[in-house]
Amino acid sequence: MSEDAGGRLPDLDTLTLEKLIMIADSGSFRAAAASMFVSQSSLSRMVARLEKDLQVTLFERGPGGAIPTGAGRRLIDGARRLLGAAHEILESVRADTEVPIRLGASATGVGSFLAEFLAFWIPHHRDTPLEILEGGAVGLGELLARRDCDVAIVATPVPPQLGHLLLYTCTVVAVLPSDHPLAKDQGPIPVGDLADSPLLTNNPDFLSTRVLLAACTQAQILPTIIYQSQAGQTLAALAEVGLGVAIMSDNVDLRGFNLPTRVLTDLSGRPLSFDLHVAWWDNSKSSRARTFAEELVGFVSNWSEQNET
Repeated sequence: MSEDAGGRLPDLDTLTLEKLIMIADSGSFRAAAASMFVSQSSLSRMVARLEKDLQVTLFERGPGGAIPTGAGRRLIDGARRLLGAAHEILESVRADTEVPIRLGASATGVGSFLAEFLAFWIPHHRDTPLEILEGGAVGLGELLARRDCDVAIVATPVPPQLGHLLLYTCTVVAVLPSDHPLAKDQGPIPVGDLADSPLLTNNPDFLSTRVLLAACTQAQILPTIIYQSQAGQTLAALAEVGLGVAIMSDNVDLRGFNLPTRVLTDLSGRPLSFDLHVAWWDNSKSSRARTFAEELVGFVSNWSEQNET
């Protein structure tokens, strides 16, 4: 915090500036919060503190959303210029150094398509170090929003300031112990049929778990979750010894397991699924991340076709 003739100046870090821009671009606090993977209340508190510090109103709130005032527009225009200059400075500093690409991915993704992709990619890019940050699709979205990684595999909605490509549509499946009653049949399983089964799921920030819980709420059942893990292979190992039914996305590498696997459906019979996108900061200096994302999407497309045959 510093002082000048105009009084106390608030600290304006880059994330605060990005949030202000997102509110203006999306037209509402709710949409901005969803795009940046933060709560609507935290955005409202941030703007309220800033308005108090500056003694101005930055947004007009109403049924139509949030519209920047004259003061708000001037601040947001300045924020765009500041962020653009900051990114140019950082890229110029990094230009002659071997800065790693920071990739955000789930343990499931690393253990399936990413391992095969990186076995191809790394030998052809030895001058580009790679650092992998693991987490669920929701948590990785937060990392990317904070610029703690350069490219990440995230869920929708993808913030508009990010470049992104559809990577894979995941279907949620039940991996069953061999002696489980539901293992006798094939075909989809309505989620309600799992009401009496102990379940093994990914952690709460994984989309497979969130989609499962949403379907259970729709079916008015309370699932019995007895174990959670980031690794689908761990869940499969526990299902193999009969501990419960493992719930995961269909991109988990289950080589080495010989367990019945059935697609889960909601009350209307639709398979439980979600889209994953590979996303990166979309600016003129993001060519490395964008190229990495494009190569990954091409590889996964071929990988998916091979797994279907």
